[in-house]
Amino acid sequence: GLGTCGMTAILTDNGPVVSGSTAKLTWSCGVAASSKITNASGATPNGTVSPPAGGTISTSALMTDTTYTLTCTDFGGKTDTDTTTVRVDKKLVINSCTPSVTSVPANTNMTWSANVSGGSGSYGYTWASADGTPAGATSASYVTKYASGGAKTATLKVIDLGDGQSASTNCTGD
Repeated sequence: GLGTCGMTAILTDNGPVVSGSTAKLTWSCGVAASSKITNASGATPNGTVSPPAGGTISTSALMTDTTYTLTCTDFGGKTDTDTTTVRVDKKLVINSCTPSVTSVPANTNMTWSANVSGGSGSYGYTWASADGTPAGATSASYVTKYASGGAKTATLKVIDLGDGQSASTNCTGD
C-alpha cells in the first residue's frame, strides 16, 4: 500500500517452494526508519530486517503455505504494510508405475500406468520403452505393443507443470 513520505511497503516471494525448502523474501520500504517481516503468528524469519529500505532474506524451512507481513515505519512513526503468501507444494513422488500384465506375449499391447502424488497436482509425463511401438507417450498411461514376449521395462519421467519439480523411475513388468 501507499505510505507517507514516499514510503511504500512491497513484499514479494520466490514461491512456490517444495515442502521443507526455504523461500526468499524481497522487500522494499523506500524511505523508512525501520522495517520488520513477520508471519501470521508474529514470528520473524530473521528478526528486524536491515537495511530498513529493502533487501532479501531467506525463511526457515517451510512445510505449509505461510503468509508474511512487511511493516515499514517512517521517521515520523507512520506505518505501511504489505503481505505475501508463500505457497508450499508437497514433494513430487512417483508412487508406482505398473504394467497391465505380468508377462506380455509377443505382438501384444501392454499398458503401463503411473500413480503420482505431491507437487501442484498438474503433471506432464514422458514414457519410453526401447522395444515397444510406439516407443514413448506423454500421458499418465502408456499403451505399447511388443514384438517379442517376456519381461519388459519402461522409463517414466514426471514433471510438475505448476512448480517444475521432476521425478524419474524405471518400471519393470515380468
